[in-house]
Amino acid sequence: MSKINPIWSALSFLFKKTEDKSEIAFFKDVILFQDLKNREIEKVLKLMYTRTYNDGEYVFHKGQPGTAFYIIRRGTVRIVEPGEPPSDIAVLNEGELFGELSILDDSPRSASALASGSVELRGIYKHDFDKMLVNEPLIVAKLYQKFATIIGVRLKVSNDEVLRLAKLIEE
Repeated sequence: MSKINPIWSALSFLFKKTEDKSEIAFFKDVILFQDLKNREIEKVLKLMYTRTYNDGEYVFHKGQPGTAFYIIRRGTVRIVEPGEPPSDIAVLNEGELFGELSILDDSPRSASALASGSVELRGIYKHDFDKMLVNEPLIVAKLYQKFATIIGVRLKVSNDEVLRLAKLIEE
């Protein structure tokens, strides 16, 4: 496997390890939901669907339309750049989320997501999230704030990585 991209691994300190818990307890430990009250999490859970994947099965491919974001309920997902073999960008575990840019814009997927072992995901479609914006704007505002935090951390780490690589090129 290739070196993991620090943009993704820098967020690992934000994610708590979880054991087998109730859905509410599980999602209280997911960074995206940490500021939500239990009743707010229950409302979001009503929008979620569950999907399982086998080892080596793709959740989505680079270039596809982004229609949903995902939270890993069980297992490991590799975010990869397509190729033979695919190059790892990140390895994500239980409680981590991915595909969140699909909620924010209509651009195609920037990487592929690949199940590593047996995986169970919870997903929310963009159109359901958009409906929640109308019906539950305070909840969505809290979620947008967390999305901004996550993307902000990734951007800062990305900037550091660009500077590090520029210095290597100069040497």
